[in-house]
Amino acid sequence: MLNAVKIASLKVFGDRHSDVEKRVGEKVLKICNTKLFDKTKSFSCDVEWVDDDTSASFCAKINVYYLYDDRETIQHHCDVCKETHNLFYCNRQYNCNQCEFKAYRCREEERHNEMRGAGRFALNSGLNRK
Repeated sequence: MLNAVKIASLKVFGDRHSDVEKRVGEKVLKICNTKLFDKTKSFSCDVEWVDDDTSASFCAKINVYYLYDDRETIQHHCDVCKETHNLFYCNRQYNCNQCEFKAYRCREEERHNEMRGAGRFALNSGLNRK
């Protein structure tokens, strides 16, 4: 299953709508060209226009998402479970029906937090410069 984790948000302001569109395009290109870890990682962006009637300026919000397939994490969890079962109980009779995914969910949450932190670091370090 393909999962998406929001790792960062970035707001772009401008006096004219066309200026904001241009700056949003530049920021999205920078995000797409940024190599956070390696070529196998997938990222996605979306743009929200923020309506503020009290202000004369325009604002757009860019959301950056990390996309990944959770099959790799599930397989890693099963491998760890089987290895632990083999080492501690000294047999190879696995009962996967009694497996709890609490540890799997903890690993997923760690992965989400890692990607959120990495995305925020990358966006704060290089993409906010003009």
